[in-house]
Amino acid sequence: AELLARRTDGNPQQREMVEKILTGAHHLNSLVERLLEFAREPRLDRRPLQWDRFFHATVDQYEENAKRRGARLTLVRNWPENLPTGRADGLCLRQAIWNILENAEQATDGQGRVEIAAEPMPGGGIRCRISDNGNGVDPKIADRIFSPFVTTKQKGTGLGLATSRKFVEAHGGAIRIESQPGAGATVTIELPDRE
Repeated sequence: AELLARRTDGNPQQREMVEKILTGAHHLNSLVERLLEFAREPRLDRRPLQWDRFFHATVDQYEENAKRRGARLTLVRNWPENLPTGRADGLCLRQAIWNILENAEQATDGQGRVEIAAEPMPGGGIRCRISDNGNGVDPKIADRIFSPFVTTKQKGTGLGLATSRKFVEAHGGAIRIESQPGAGATVTIELPDRE
């Protein structure tokens, strides 16, 4: 399709068809990458993490990407600067949080408010809550929202939240969602201290 794109000789109809083929190919590639990511057993590379720095970096990077996509999302950071140090695979957890933020962005049509809060848990570990003011989750699927291929989006794969759950549980943690239709949703991640 990329070779064909170079040979359209300025024909707008051919160019449009080639663009549709390329868009479809990129979408399929993205789906395959998500399937492979979900199917792969996570091999955690646990390292010391300063939780406040981790959350700042993760949210800052997501916000930058959202702005590039044209989203007008308000990301509210709510955690103390003296969060404890933990041990975790920062790349896996960053992806888990990004998947949740992406769902929140989509639930608010890219124009809502999303709060990311974090606090130490009694007895050690960290709790993170991501809340949005979007449409909420349909009660019919709320209990299956972290299962693969469960989605309410026309172009969604239903793998983002399932992958988030997989990464959180690989750390010995737990993830849950609370939602009221039309009143947003809150995803809570709890990660105990583990070596």
